[in-house]
Amino acid sequence: MSFIDKQAYWVVVDKDNEPIGFIMTRDLPESLFIHELSVSQKWQNKGVGKLLIQKIIDVAKEKNYPMISLTTFRYVPWNAPFYQLLGFSILTRDEAPSSLQSILEKEISETGFDPKTRCIMALVLQGKY
Repeated sequence: MSFIDKQAYWVVVDKDNEPIGFIMTRDLPESLFIHELSVSQKWQNKGVGKLLIQKIIDVAKEKNYPMISLTTFRYVPWNAPFYQLLGFSILTRDEAPSSLQSILEKEISETGFDPKTRCIMALVLQGKY
């Protein structure tokens, strides 16, 4: 089933109704997982990414998720450092739920990414996950 079928995506458009950014999520047992966030280069550093993250925070709270999670590049400035500015933390392998560990392992095995360059991140919304 696609993200569209599941209604698990949100798009930001400009004044001409042209898409300038989107975010796609999926439900995990312990979190709302950000599958992808993308903002048009022309619109970066203008708050579009933050707007999309805030929407996901609101959705996760409505669904009573204790956290939002994602996997990303650890050292790319618009990846992990961007999310850290928004309150996300990098989880160690011991801290990460098995569902997130599985996603990261699959990404690494299917893409050949260096495991040292990837990380799991989470934004805790309520209590401890």
